[in-house]
Amino acid sequence: MLATAQDSVRRAKIAAANRGKKLPPRIIAKMRAAHLGRSPSAATRAKMSAAAKRRVARGIRPPVTGKAWSAADDKLVWTLPQTVAAKRVGRSYDSVASRRWRLPLAGKGA
Repeated sequence: MLATAQDSVRRAKIAAANRGKKLPPRIIAKMRAAHLGRSPSAATRAKMSAAAKRRVARGIRPPVTGKAWSAADDKLVWTLPQTVAAKRVGRSYDSVASRRWRLPLAGKGA
């Protein structure tokens, strides 16, 4: 039984059959629980950092960051009403309000 379970040909067939299929929610929950609170090793962090730097060098931004704010966008955010600024810079009202909140006081012209 053990020899059959470790047979490389059999394992390759099983892997090919499972490739591209989603895991059941119960398995995903167990995997999340197993990794909760665990930090990646220094070697893993170095690999992740190098990969992120390669993506940035190619001009690929992380998907969660969205479009970068330019100095001109920041100026419009402070000089125009939020609804007008949102239309001008092509962003949502909430995005402009959040940016106005996060900008330093120097951005207000103070």
